[in-house]
Amino acid sequence: MKKKLSIGLFFIFIGLFIIGIKINAQETKIVVLKAGTPVLLEITETIDSEKANVGDIVKLRVIRPVKVDDIEVIKVGERAEGKIAEVKRAKGWGVKGEIAMSLTYTYAIDGTEVLLSATQRATGEGKVGTATAVGVGTGLICLPVALTGFLIKGEQGKLLSGQEVKGYVDGDYKIKVVTK
Repeated sequence: MKKKLSIGLFFIFIGLFIIGIKINAQETKIVVLKAGTPVLLEITETIDSEKANVGDIVKLRVIRPVKVDDIEVIKVGERAEGKIAEVKRAKGWGVKGEIAMSLTYTYAIDGTEVLLSATQRATGEGKVGTATAVGVGTGLICLPVALTGFLIKGEQGKLLSGQEVKGYVDGDYKIKVVTK
């Protein structure tokens, strides 16, 4: 019985020793993610100038890993955010809608918040020419009907789900990474 217990303890000791070696084989390294490093993202939901308001949050995700010296510092799928910076709604007489989003941040693999900079704009199609033609055409027939050109709206600006956005790291960041 004592022999079996001794053999069991021996194997437990050997197992713990091997695990200890593997744990010690990993080391933490600091790498610097430099300002201006590109980060490729995609918008996860469609937002248009008809419903959006300045300050609304835009959800994005990283679609390509960001590496420093072949070490991944921002992983694919990491969430990112932007904010609606400008909204112009489409109007009558064919005036087009516009929307602009500014990127704000994403996260590095060690949890560091990484600020991003870039702006993405989307503009709807204007229909001023069409609205004017309708207004003038109907105005020739009956002057009060000339206001029908006002009923023709331009298209809303849209930031589409799946649309790629290229942002840039805004400042230098020291990122802790585990190497083997």
